[in-house]
Amino acid sequence: MNKNIFIFDEYLSSCNNGIGTYVKELLHCLNNVSWNINLIVFNAEVDEFEIVTEKGLKKYLFPELENKYFLDLGYIVSKLLSLYIKDDSHNIYFINHAPCSKFIRFIKRDFPLSKLCYVIHDFSWTKPFLGNVNAYSRRVKTWKVNEDVMKDPIWHLYKEDKQTYALVDKIICLCQDTCQTLKEIYQIPHIKIEYIPNGHRNLYRKTIQSKNKIREEFHLQENNKVILFIGRLTKQKGIFDLIGAMKLVLQSYPHVKLVFVGSNEDSMSGILEKTSSNANSFIFTGRLNKTMVQKWLLIADIGIIPSYNEQCSYTAIEMMMYGLPIIASDGFGIRNLFQDGVNAKIAHIGKQHTKEFQQNISYNILELLDSSELREELARNVRKLYEEKYEIRFMKKQYINLIKKITLIK
Repeated sequence: MNKNIFIFDEYLSSCNNGIGTYVKELLHCLNNVSWNINLIVFNAEVDEFEIVTEKGLKKYLFPELENKYFLDLGYIVSKLLSLYIKDDSHNIYFINHAPCSKFIRFIKRDFPLSKLCYVIHDFSWTKPFLGNVNAYSRRVKTWKVNEDVMKDPIWHLYKEDKQTYALVDKIICLCQDTCQTLKEIYQIPHIKIEYIPNGHRNLYRKTIQSKNKIREEFHLQENNKVILFIGRLTKQKGIFDLIGAMKLVLQSYPHVKLVFVGSNEDSMSGILEKTSSNANSFIFTGRLNKTMVQKWLLIADIGIIPSYNEQCSYTAIEMMMYGLPIIASDGFGIRNLFQDGVNAKIAHIGKQHTKEFQQNISYNILELLDSSELREELARNVRKLYEEKYEIRFMKKQYINLIKKITLIK
């Protein structure tokens, strides 16, 4: 019997985050298969609810909501969808946003025969704990003897996660750290967990002529080495540690440019204050379209990912794709991507709230700037890593296998 795939998306946030890239790549994986592919989009650019079909893809488009938070409207959403979608054991829903236990309850109520997959793009605890899973685990263990557990806001995050996992048929993990966390902290049975790393289509096309032209377009001098950061400018992404490390690097390499592609309106004033003493060495582009991001990837000398936690970072995969020598943290999830000294340099976070991480980042940057041979070796190896694990065909194979077997679950 034919399968019907429904993918939940949220238009406004997906334009600027990894979930948006994930949805695009998942749709590509399911293109040209004999199943019915459907996209359910919230806060879409429509005035009222409508259903359209574009190139074989059926889209259920919900207009922009007053508070933009569709997960609070599960009752309405589910009832409306049930008018157009017949419940069936061959229906499979992919849910990408959280917290969503209440939302899922309504979907499960109105579509009891359908199969539900929840994709973990982030944990709720990673922000308050800066990705420190050991600290989070210690907090969870204290609840067994703590009578005031209801007063702990972290307990409510944990409870929400547990409820979500109990409601769905499959939990899709994008990294090995998440698989381990589900088993050890949430006690989720192995059979319910699927490990499927993200994949990306190969977009890399290199020509020396275009690289030189792009450098001219960006007004870069010949002695300006470019260190590239892509992502939201937040503490969780390691932005302040990176700025501190860069100040140490500039003492030896005063012409290096650190480029930030991304933005965060809430913290920009603090970031600009931190960089004001070396303003000429920092370039803030704000959010860019895909073409402009690809230009920076093409000309960068080093890619840097100083995050305290990630799942399976599309920024990291794109840097792999472009063969950038990469410096990455050993934060939750990120440490699953690379091997230190083989396909990246790893800057250990060390003890939080100290300058240890900054010093480790600066040491690795200086090591790469000192050695073109090391940069070339890491670039070759990380490109090979992309080709052997993160090229889109691997993601496609695993999702097709998952969809085939999930309908067999009773």
